[in-house]
Amino acid sequence: MKLLAVCKSTLCFRAFIATRTARNVATMPLKFAANLSMMFQEIPTLAERFKAAKDAGFRYVECTFPYGESVESLSAALKAADLEQVLINGYAGDLTKGDLGIAALPDRVSEFREKLELSIKYAKALNCQRMHIMAGKKPEGADTAIVKKMEETFFSNLKYAADRLQKAWILAVVEAVNSRLSVPQYFLFHPHQALEYVKRINHPNLKVQFDFFHVQIMDGNLTQNLKEQFPYIGHIQVSQVPDRGEPDTNGEISYPYVFSILEKMGYDGYIGLEYKPRVSVVYDVFMYVRNKIVFRLNSAPKQHEARVRKVQEQVKKWQADGCPTQMCTARPGWSNVSFRRGLYKKRLRNIDVNLIDILSVDTERQVVYVEPMVTMGQVTACLIPLGWTLPVLPELDDLTVGGLIMGVGIETSSHKFGLFQHCCVTFEVVLADGSVVKCSKNDNPDLFYSIPWSYGTLGFLVAAEIKIVPAKKFVKIDYMPVHTHQDILSTFKRETEKSSGNEFVEGLVYSLDEAVIMTSNMTDEAEPAKVNSIGHFWKPWFYKHVQGYLKDGPGTEYIPLRHYYHRHTRSIFWELEDIIPFGNHPIFRYLCGWMVPPKISLLKLTQGQTIKELYERHQVIQDMLVPLKDLGQSLVCFHEELGLYPLWLCPFTLYAQPGMVHPAGDKDEVYVDIGAYGSPKQPHFSTIPSTKKLEAFVIEKKGFQMLYADSYLSREDFRRMFDHSLYDRIRQKLDCQKAFPEVYDKVNRKVRD
Repeated sequence: MKLLAVCKSTLCFRAFIATRTARNVATMPLKFAANLSMMFQEIPTLAERFKAAKDAGFRYVECTFPYGESVESLSAALKAADLEQVLINGYAGDLTKGDLGIAALPDRVSEFREKLELSIKYAKALNCQRMHIMAGKKPEGADTAIVKKMEETFFSNLKYAADRLQKAWILAVVEAVNSRLSVPQYFLFHPHQALEYVKRINHPNLKVQFDFFHVQIMDGNLTQNLKEQFPYIGHIQVSQVPDRGEPDTNGEISYPYVFSILEKMGYDGYIGLEYKPRVSVVYDVFMYVRNKIVFRLNSAPKQHEARVRKVQEQVKKWQADGCPTQMCTARPGWSNVSFRRGLYKKRLRNIDVNLIDILSVDTERQVVYVEPMVTMGQVTACLIPLGWTLPVLPELDDLTVGGLIMGVGIETSSHKFGLFQHCCVTFEVVLADGSVVKCSKNDNPDLFYSIPWSYGTLGFLVAAEIKIVPAKKFVKIDYMPVHTHQDILSTFKRETEKSSGNEFVEGLVYSLDEAVIMTSNMTDEAEPAKVNSIGHFWKPWFYKHVQGYLKDGPGTEYIPLRHYYHRHTRSIFWELEDIIPFGNHPIFRYLCGWMVPPKISLLKLTQGQTIKELYERHQVIQDMLVPLKDLGQSLVCFHEELGLYPLWLCPFTLYAQPGMVHPAGDKDEVYVDIGAYGSPKQPHFSTIPSTKKLEAFVIEKKGFQMLYADSYLSREDFRRMFDHSLYDRIRQKLDCQKAFPEVYDKVNRKVRD
């Protein structure tokens, strides 16, 4: 079956809102409402948050308690923002004294009914047609008699509210609030309780508010609970478990699957986004508004051609203006995952290429069709619930398809599948003349093989088809600690070159003589006692966890697949230790771990000149690709020049194909990526001389330097490292000289901060 998967980034719901449509089966588009009490908290008033939600592309909003602001100000702000208010909570008592609803409190019945009129006043002013009636808390040590009296009171007040709100054309909803993590004394704590009250009262104006967060914590079994309660649901809310974070973050709930079920069931109500945004949400707002991304659900396939035409129009406008300067994408240099900014953008014509969607998943052809700004976080969130994944899925959430194609991408499966570029089937590119061409191994092959590593110097990538492979639930990972230099080399080589098994191979080198080699395979079965959901915010950083095996000896674990793919994301490999030295401390992880990692682009945007200069002198971020046979000498060279640990080892097959990067001979060859990230410890380290020595060593070994980092190569040495023969022919054929700079002029240190 061919599935259509549309994953759309919105402001705070950062990675995706996924929708799927089965062939010939119509589905109901889902409607998401921003919860203004939880989101946009950097903005002081609810009234001001309406505009923020509008700017973020939302059409619908909800809030908990609007009663601290005047009806008039809220009504005017809502009208000015042209939004629809879909839910408010009814009056809940004095929140400063610990109240959280009064509908089940026997001694406050008259207050409940009096304040219901205030709630109706607010709802009518906001044209809001749903109201959550909150039960309140049980007293400490409440006995059976007290609970019984509260049940009677809640039943009576709910029936009263359903009748009264029906006359006001407002639907009453009730929600179970979990007593395990959120409110221990809350009266209505189990989803079955809420459903039972709705069934017993049997009023057409009383429904369930189904909050996936609370249901998962109290009962789990989400699909069955949803199906059982679906006829009684009047509103839905979502957030991740257990940290109440964004639905696309790591956690217990697979929201792509949840949304697909809601669509298939024909849910036509609203879904409240009642989650705690991450710490970088203000920055996300800035990026979102800056790039003019408008949230329109199910729009991606229909708008793709129109968006490509906009790119073409900009290129043709550049031609009409007389080609005054060369072109590049308008994406600012600080917004990419590289730790460097591109000064060249200031002198070139900037072309907006805001193409950010997963367009389709074709399980018959086993390909995913994507736009270039799609991130690896979007890809995993969209594909894994469907039972698929990419053959090579690079680590960090914010890496984009375009960057991995035009630059390079690698992962621990690359010894089986090659680099990210080797998993691509077709590229769609807007050329210097404004035309759109599609290329593959069989159609325009010269262009197809020239695109990787070209860094946008042949045209603007607007779409790509990438192979997909079946996914499984877990990755079974075997940790093999080694304690001599020779054992590092022999173990890593042996495991990489095994003809079967070992779908993933990785090494973390902690000194010249100590490392942990990891081999992994996907599986649907796991030993429960050995499951390690390493992606949860309270878990130790992965590289620290792995280091423990040097002391404890070999071991085996099962890591959920998506957690495995992003195992180094929370600590940005080990860069975060230099930013937050105490970040792996258990207290910090449990209290503040949900706030990290900060986006690399945010760090760049807020980096002052002094910090930048310190970084230049004391930090190295490099990936050098060398033949596996030269790994031993390479580790010694890195040790002598940097003395920096851990080092990341990732093997990959480099295919003997045309293009800028291929083996020295005419046969495929196994290479290894050596990743060095952090502060070198060698006393003689000096940034430029030390990096140049590494570059010279890599050239000598017929290796390559990843170009996201600093390169100090001369133009001549750059051409020695990278084969420009096909690239030069294509640039001449497509008249690229006046349209785009050469790769060297985009990646060399002289044109970067």
